[in-house]
Amino acid sequence: LQDGLPGNHIVQVGIQSFANSQSYAKVAQQAGIEVIPVDRVRAVGIQKTISEALDRLARVAGKIYVDLDIDVLDRIFAPAAPGSRRGGLQPSELFLAARCCGEHPKVAAIDIVEVDPEKDIANVTALTAAACFLSFAAGYRVRVITDAIAYHLQAAARHRRAVSVGRRARMLDRRNGLLTLLGNLPFRPMIMAAAGNVLVSLLRVTFFLLAK
Repeated sequence: LQDGLPGNHIVQVGIQSFANSQSYAKVAQQAGIEVIPVDRVRAVGIQKTISEALDRLARVAGKIYVDLDIDVLDRIFAPAAPGSRRGGLQPSELFLAARCCGEHPKVAAIDIVEVDPEKDIANVTALTAAACFLSFAAGYRVRVITDAIAYHLQAAARHRRAVSVGRRARMLDRRNGLLTLLGNLPFRPMIMAAAGNVLVSLLRVTFFLLAK
């Protein structure tokens, strides 16, 4: 906020009820910062919470910067995070959140903060922070590999048509376009789309044989 970032361009996820003073809460409210408490994260689910927050920011910003504070974790999982409290997130939830951020096309960078190595116990906090970075990198790899596949399919296409892939238009032929679209769909819609295409193909073969 002090650097001029509008409050409606900020979303804080996993805030605990008694972790911050009332004055900080008022500043956030007056600035228009969206605060999603940890109770709401658990009720909705971390993946849906992060996806919705990123999509909302994507509508008002060209690039998204993620500040991943390790102290959002439960104190037992982050003894080297000075601000961590009992009742925070589980490591598995934070790993999934980091991966979702890596996969989002508008996320440009991430930093991992609030770790004091001198206060760590058996390196548990440092290992958790490293796993968060790897989870983000894994999500980013999915984004990059998908883009690379689309690029090569575009180069190999013969009879091209516009196909929307990764929020941009690609000129692909019908077979490669279908393959790329299936690869970019979530798991359940991908299965449904693949099954529908197989069923249509079987029906076409059946009608062709009957016509013969």
